Amino acid sequence: MATKEEVLIQNAQELIDSKNYDDNKLLEDYKVLLKSYKKIFKQYNKIVKIGDNYSSKVMTQNDKFKTFTKKTILNSVSSKRKLETQFSAELLNSKKQIKILKYNLEEMTAKYQSLLKKNAKLTKVRYIKKPNDGCVQ
Repeated sequence: MATKEEVLIQNAQELIDSKNYDDNKLLEDYKVLLKSYKKIFKQYNKIVKIGDNYSSKVMTQNDKFKTFTKKTILNSVSSKRKLETQFSAELLNSKKQIKILKYNLEEMTAKYQSLLKKNAKLTKVRYIKKPNDGCVQ
């Protein structure tokens, strides 16, 4: 099933391919905007996949830590602290990477929203009323 964004891209491409607007002076700008929109959408999808992957890794590390601590009897507080420090460092590193991805995702979302607004402005049809003729596009 196609997302709203994929449908929007498909509709925009069909509008360009239809040749109905070949004489419109904004057509070239619209093509450039669509190309940029496609690129940002592709990058957005990559970021989401990377974020999902890191989230999965964090959960796996957490599960390993829980399993390991349940199966292992720690004889001294120092060995327990050493183990916690090791896993905490790995978890902290993963969290830092997720923060970076979140920042990138927010940045891409802002660009995506900006392109949506520009796209909406370009696709509005304005009508000029002519006397005795009705409305002309």
